[in-house]
Amino acid sequence: ASRGKEVWGEHYNLFSSIYTTGIWNHYCCARILTNELLRHQVSSLLHWGSPLDPHEIHTEQGAISYETILPIAISTISSLANDIFASVPFFLSTTTQEAPRALAGNLVLWPLYLAAQTSTATAEIQRWAAGRLGFIADTMGIRQAAPPYAGFAKEVELVDSVAGVGMEEAL
Repeated sequence: ASRGKEVWGEHYNLFSSIYTTGIWNHYCCARILTNELLRHQVSSLLHWGSPLDPHEIHTEQGAISYETILPIAISTISSLANDIFASVPFFLSTTTQEAPRALAGNLVLWPLYLAAQTSTATAEIQRWAAGRLGFIADTMGIRQAAPPYAGFAKEVELVDSVAGVGMEEAL
């Protein structure tokens, strides 16, 4: 079966409660923000640190090198963002919820926006998120989704135009 524009990736998740899923997505947001902070800090330390610095953090389990922490943080960010993306069809569907659609749109708005703004998000992900935010704004009537939608649309348009210029110059 082909996936529709509502689904990012190869699958989507179904849940038993919109409220529990909302809490889970916000937990994922907290972890994304924490790992983004960790990724940024470790990247800065690796870039600006002295070659004489130990480049490791000492924990109860032993020393962990910055080079080990960085890919773990990036992988965690990507995985959590994909979990949020997989929940979007559940929130935006009309048949799987016990709550009003406006509530569902509000519950997924912030997690979707945050997940699409991560350091691992590609222009394709942002384009898909912009479409979902546009749906929330236009179809569900939640106007709070309009500014992020417009921002994504403009950013993706800029990325596409810069990429297009680069490709034209390369040809």
